[in-house]
Amino acid sequence: MTFPDGMIVLEGPEPRYFTDIMVWRDCQLRQQLEAIMQEREEAGLVRLKLYGDKVYNSSALVTAAWSLRHGAVQAWMVVQNSMMSKLRVSVEWAFERIIGTNKYAAFSRTLMVQNSPLSKYYTIAVLLTNAKTCLCGDIDTLYFDLEPPTLDDYFDQD
Repeated sequence: MTFPDGMIVLEGPEPRYFTDIMVWRDCQLRQQLEAIMQEREEAGLVRLKLYGDKVYNSSALVTAAWSLRHGAVQAWMVVQNSMMSKLRVSVEWAFERIIGTNKYAAFSRTLMVQNSPLSKYYTIAVLLTNAKTCLCGDIDTLYFDLEPPTLDDYFDQD
């Protein structure tokens, strides 16, 4: 998951097979976001929602892209999908940044499941990418006009 300040959050890795939906259902981040939204609601502020792929179900935390799965797609749904997909592209920017600055994490044919510590490579690549974002910013921070945390704040998390 990527936040507008450019920080990339990983859940895992897990020692077994998981789909995105399974990870989302069980992740700590979902529970933390629910607590934050509850606090916002109690303070009289509007709840915010994440925008997700069509495979997710809409819920109190997620607005899924409209699809034919729930019936005919109306004109306003197409417009909403179009507007939201522009923001969704920022998620892809994170993968580009991770692989662009950490070539060893680009799952090439030389890295083999069971023979290479793929999850460790990727976790370290995310850590280094986030550190670079703290120091230099990135496309997310420019697009959303937000400052990333300082390097000290990033590494001083509980």
